[in-house]
Amino acid sequence: MNDLKQKAIALGLCKPFQEAWSDDLVGMYKQGATWCLGKQFPTLGDMLPYDKMLAENDVYNDRLVNLLLTGETYILNQCRGSVEINDYNVAGLYVGLDSIINVNCKDNSILTIECYDNTVLRLKVAKNARCNIWQYGNSCIQILSGNAKIYDKR
Repeated sequence: MNDLKQKAIALGLCKPFQEAWSDDLVGMYKQGATWCLGKQFPTLGDMLPYDKMLAENDVYNDRLVNLLLTGETYILNQCRGSVEINDYNVAGLYVGLDSIINVNCKDNSILTIECYDNTVLRLKVAKNARCNIWQYGNSCIQILSGNAKIYDKR
């Protein structure tokens, strides 16, 4: 865990996060997800020893996913697959680092997505569903049906 902290500090981890550093890798990652994705930290190699624990907490790396979204989910490091949100559910999705994901927003759902480096999103958005996307880096968003609002942060 100390190796990860030293790598983070070398990348410019702020003092408050350095002081708050703990063994709660998932909690720290989720709190600083935007910073982590922007810095491409931790690497897939850094995360693999914790893969089971991460997946149990909705952080997925280098795998095929087929998920029903109900909360905040992180799909990273060359994941492939699909996600769906339905009913009146509200969820957040972070996708990045060479992942290719099909997204289906059904019914009256609301989905917020942050899309990072070299990611491909293919979206279907139902008439009454809402999807807002913050697009960073070299990502590609394809809206196959319906409407989504894209905020270009590249």
